[in-house]
Amino acid sequence: MVGLGGVLVEALDDVVLAPVPLDEVGARALIGRLKAAAVFGRYRGLQPADTNALADLMVRLSRFSADHADEIDSIDLNPVIVHGEDALIIKRNAQLAERRGAAE
Repeated sequence: MVGLGGVLVEALDDVVLAPVPLDEVGARALIGRLKAAAVFGRYRGLQPADTNALADLMVRLSRFSADHADEIDSIDLNPVIVHGEDALIIKRNAQLAERRGAAE
């Protein structure tokens, strides 16, 4: 099951279900079937949500659930935050790190 969290689950009645385990195609299809799937898109200059990461999480969790079906009654991940697609990592400049070390 996947849906928007919090009160939106009840307010929008927007969840979709599928048996586990899911593959990537199945996970993407579930995301696309949400009534509110458009909120993951690009709006007002914001980056679209990283639905690739969400689909990956869904696949991994579904495999875990299938592997441990006899032991698990339910799993609730709250919250799952889907950030924008773009990420930025800036490596620390070696000289800057040396200056910071000398200043301490």
